[in-house]
Amino acid sequence: MIHYDLSHTNTVSWEEFDQLVDRLQQDIEAFFSTQSVSIDVVSPLHRSGGVLGSILAVKLRVIPLLPVQIKSSYQPRRLTQVSTLSDLLVDLPEAPTILLCEGNTNSGLTAARAAAVLHEKHPTAKIYLATLAKVFDGPEQIDGIEHIFTGVLTDENFTATPKQLADGSIRPGITIFPWENAEDELVDVNASS
Repeated sequence: MIHYDLSHTNTVSWEEFDQLVDRLQQDIEAFFSTQSVSIDVVSPLHRSGGVLGSILAVKLRVIPLLPVQIKSSYQPRRLTQVSTLSDLLVDLPEAPTILLCEGNTNSGLTAARAAAVLHEKHPTAKIYLATLAKVFDGPEQIDGIEHIFTGVLTDENFTATPKQLADGSIRPGITIFPWENAEDELVDVNASS
């Protein structure tokens, strides 16, 4: 079992964060410009997607926010829903289009659990995932999610070859966002490895 330390981390600057959000916004807008639907509600996956979800909601001009909070625990591995979904005070279509927002997608289990929670309340919803960072060898599809929008691929599982990392399209190391504490994130990473 590998024990990761600060030398394995790679902190995102606020400037890079802005670029990733802009990339996601452009990809989302381009995708939905070809669809017959638009985003009805943004669902930030707290904690990791709270910042991203709030910013994208403003940039995409989507008013309703429907936060979901799922806590990952390790040894034994389990996902726990922390809060119930609130009732919105605005009407949604019968089959709403929901943009679920996550900061970092590794296995996709948390996003899948969040999608299941959203489907419990809105069974006919179409759910799309916007993630700032997705692990390079992570899932291309996630149960309950129609499409994944990704800001950047990361090598958090340290599986990319030097050749794959050479072109700069994969972020090396464990991604730490500007609002995160690297030591706290490493506790979670080391507990799950």
